[in-house]
Amino acid sequence: MSWNWCKTFQTKRRKVMEMNQIKKVNADNQRLEF
Repeated sequence: MSWNWCKTFQTKRRKVMEMNQIKKVNADNQRLEF
């Protein structure tokens, strides 16, 4: 059970990291536009 929870936690963390990376790229793109 705890291993399953850990796996779920890592998956959520990876998604959050990906979202942050996308936000950072979008922010950089907007900076280049203006």
